[in-house]
Amino acid sequence: MNFKKLSTQVIERIAPSPTGGLHLGHVYSAFTAYQNAKNNQGLFKLRIEDIDYTRCKLNFEKEIISNLSWLGISWDGQIMRQRNRKKTYASAIEQLLKDGLLYPCSCTRTDIKKAVSAPHTDENTNITYPGTCRRNRPTKSVKALRLDIGKAIKMCGFKKVSFFEKESIDNNFSGEQSILTSMIEHQFGDLVIARKDINTSYNLAVVIDDAAQMVTHVTRGNDLRAITPIQVLLQRLLCLPTPIYHHHKLLFEPTGKKISKRSFPDTVSSFKTRGFTPNDVIAMAFNL
Repeated sequence: MNFKKLSTQVIERIAPSPTGGLHLGHVYSAFTAYQNAKNNQGLFKLRIEDIDYTRCKLNFEKEIISNLSWLGISWDGQIMRQRNRKKTYASAIEQLLKDGLLYPCSCTRTDIKKAVSAPHTDENTNITYPGTCRRNRPTKSVKALRLDIGKAIKMCGFKKVSFFEKESIDNNFSGEQSILTSMIEHQFGDLVIARKDINTSYNLAVVIDDAAQMVTHVTRGNDLRAITPIQVLLQRLLCLPTPIYHHHKLLFEPTGKKISKRSFPDTVSSFKTRGFTPNDVIAMAFNL
């Protein structure tokens, strides 16, 4: 496999989804990435992750872009929008199909739950796909394309997947991180790579887009650290470079609840409306 190399220049990015306004967690992540880029005379890119057209709204996109500017964050080059990149994702899917790494799946969530039903299984359990359609050709309409994780691992020829985690004062992970491929197979199973309604998946789109924007450093919340090994595996399969990752701390409300779009009603727009300055909002994010 001939892998593309990372640029020697630091290139960071922020990639919000326009399913709501920016909250303080976004502010913390954006400024951490932005400061790393600027402190190293690097570039900062903006990407709008809007592959899920059922939830993404243009008014939220406009609000996000406006508020990033209001906060003093500027970006280099044009804004990348995933909705304009369907052909690129399709090309990668075609390559994975050609390599025999994808198979059609007709299973619904209910089908999967029935296939792995056990007394201890509940609604909140993360269920690994049991490989139903990998063993048997789908008899119903195809709903997704899944990655044959076992075959993908064999093709890469690695016993472990490694990536570099940037040193950070707010987490305990730094230096080279290695995950056994057997653990990846056990933890993730055959992941969905493309859905009939959306045509791609987050994991596939993000590795392709990071490579297209020549991103060298990915700054994001620690909740996304768990899926990093599968993204590194996809990078290997598609001969794409692996950035340096920085998974920073998550922000929590005083009550102990994680700040998210669903749980935290205050957005940058609401703070702005109430008379807060950009420095006020940034200080709040970094003091939580």
